[in-house]
Amino acid sequence: MTIPTLISNYQERVLVQSAKKAYAQLTNAVGLARAEKGYGNNTAIFNPSNTSLETAEDLSKFYKVQEFCSANDGKCGGTYSYKLAKAYSTDGETYLGGYIGNNPRFLSIDGILLQVTQYNSCRRTVSNLVTDENGDIALDENKNPITVEKIATYCAEVVIDTNGVKLPNQVGRDIFKVRIYENTIGCGLGSFEGYLEYVIQNNRLYYDNINYIVGGAIEK
Repeated sequence: MTIPTLISNYQERVLVQSAKKAYAQLTNAVGLARAEKGYGNNTAIFNPSNTSLETAEDLSKFYKVQEFCSANDGKCGGTYSYKLAKAYSTDGETYLGGYIGNNPRFLSIDGILLQVTQYNSCRRTVSNLVTDENGDIALDENKNPITVEKIATYCAEVVIDTNGVKLPNQVGRDIFKVRIYENTIGCGLGSFEGYLEYVIQNNRLYYDNINYIVGGAIEK
């Protein structure tokens, strides 16, 4: 193997182990909460009657935390963007990403950051973006994104950055979105979420790194 290949393989192993560790800690925290509170499901922490801040505070009690942060407070590395696993665009030039910092979050002593979004119901109607055959977001005749309504049955979402503010800050590598259902934790999702289940089961990342600038173009 060449030295660049060896380095790439090592970096992937580090990211995989970090992802597996982060998921194990989350499932352990939820299990401890269910046992402590005597709830029969995951609303022991992810309670629809809570705000996102309250849920983040409840979850953080089952971690060793070095810093707890509310939304947009400039702490925990501040607000920073991350790349999706695949470059999605509404115009072929401006590429979309996600953001850490706009919801309550906390940083563990292991350097793992968890950002929490709590919904007020575990069953509700949501709008999902439609993509075309090229993977770009489909547009209508007025060049507005096309959406389709679906029934969502998850109570909350947790965005995990397995190494905090450090790069690569990309879904499927160090960023994973986990959906919390009443009785399960969903992580076998798509390119907006990172296929964490695949990473855990196969000990490798699902995606190759697709370089692009959030709000800009694909890097050449």
